[in-house]
Amino acid sequence: MNDARLFVALPAPNDMQQDLVNAGRWLEQQLREGTQHRRENLPHPRAGSPTTKGRLRIRLIPPENIHLTLFFLGDTPTAEIPLVEQQLAQVAGQLPPPRFRAGAGGVFPARGAPRVAWCGVEDIDGSLCHTAEAVADALGRTLERFRPHFTLGYLKGLDHLGLVRPAVTAACAEALRGPPQASSQPSPQAPTHTREQRFHTAKEMVLFESKLHPSGAEHVALRRYAFAGA
Repeated sequence: MNDARLFVALPAPNDMQQDLVNAGRWLEQQLREGTQHRRENLPHPRAGSPTTKGRLRIRLIPPENIHLTLFFLGDTPTAEIPLVEQQLAQVAGQLPPPRFRAGAGGVFPARGAPRVAWCGVEDIDGSLCHTAEAVADALGRTLERFRPHFTLGYLKGLDHLGLVRPAVTAACAEALRGPPQASSQPSPQAPTHTREQRFHTAKEMVLFESKLHPSGAEHVALRRYAFAGA
């Protein structure tokens, strides 16, 4: 019997997707410039020290793959997919569109070499957590831990905690307030923003199948479900 790797997620709203893409690109630039600066300012690195092993890199998430996972089902027999689709259709029609805004950034894991850079999400009125719990209940599962976030990219290379964490925090400030004001004098610090924090509303949730490839994961939308009143 064939299995499919399934998860339920909220695609990044259109008005938020480009902000997250820009944040990822800004983070990529900061990491590139930061590692170069460290190498240039350490003239005699010890053999085998982190600065001699290479450059910290980030593989950014393609815009169409940016999402917030509500529930990860994992490997699921393909014969059970119609039932899963039916359960999700029923619960989606009973849920109001969840509201949220971009929050502080971070990395996974919390300790050791960072592997994932993400932008957190603030659950404004609890509707996001309620949606995740309702999805889990509809599937007959338990929501053990829910930490809403949008993954910006996957990190590979050095354990530059002192560089990565501040850079991710600054990059997520981009998503918090939108594009920065244009300036003729580029600054190595986070840009000055002119827009206030924006609220976003998810109009639909999607059942995705994740297909793993050497170049990265491909997320295939199996079915979309509009929220009540969306």
